[in-house]
Amino acid sequence: EVRNKDSYFTELAYATSILGLDWKYQKVIQPDSHFQSYPYIFLWQGDFYMVPECNKTKSIRLYKATNFPEKWVLEKVLITGKDYVDPTIFRHDEKWWIFASTAKNSELYLFYSDDLKGPWKEHPLSPIVKGDKYMARPAGRVIEYNGNLHRFAQDCSQHYGEKVLAFKINKLTTTEYQEEFFGSVLDKGTGWNSYGMHTFDAHEIGKDLWIAAVDGQRRL
Repeated sequence: EVRNKDSYFTELAYATSILGLDWKYQKVIQPDSHFQSYPYIFLWQGDFYMVPECNKTKSIRLYKATNFPEKWVLEKVLITGKDYVDPTIFRHDEKWWIFASTAKNSELYLFYSDDLKGPWKEHPLSPIVKGDKYMARPAGRVIEYNGNLHRFAQDCSQHYGEKVLAFKINKLTTTEYQEEFFGSVLDKGTGWNSYGMHTFDAHEIGKDLWIAAVDGQRRL
């Protein structure tokens, strides 16, 4: 992603690795002109899907891989109405759920559906975060840890994505939602992440063994 004071553009590319240590850059791919960033990819019933950020369309869109990872087609427009950013989809208790913020970074919306392709409904308590840039904007895949779901958020209170925070979800039903602060996960450092960190995509690959992809921001 490249930004200047007036605009930014993004390109989606991929790299490959056998053991997750040494990576080889492959090529740029782009599903369509609406794609922007946050390529949230998941596997469902043998197919790869992606829910990227397409906030200029004021929608949340589902893409399906026809030749993973290079070819993607639009499968369904799931939700419309706002400039949604960083839509984060996950499955829990036989339902699908989506967290999404907007470009103001101060509200967190919650949606659910019985089927991946919808119809999607907004949770009655949504937005579940209101007027709080500290904890509203999603920052990666929802994970289960020690029997509890955890969501990740970007601290945007000072500027976009200063750090990544974790929240433990204590209750998630179609009528209720409760969470509590769990801890700080990522903070800015020097060099490539000297201005902030935005995404924490963690996967459990063995007993007490995790691997995570993260990203950072620096000013040129």
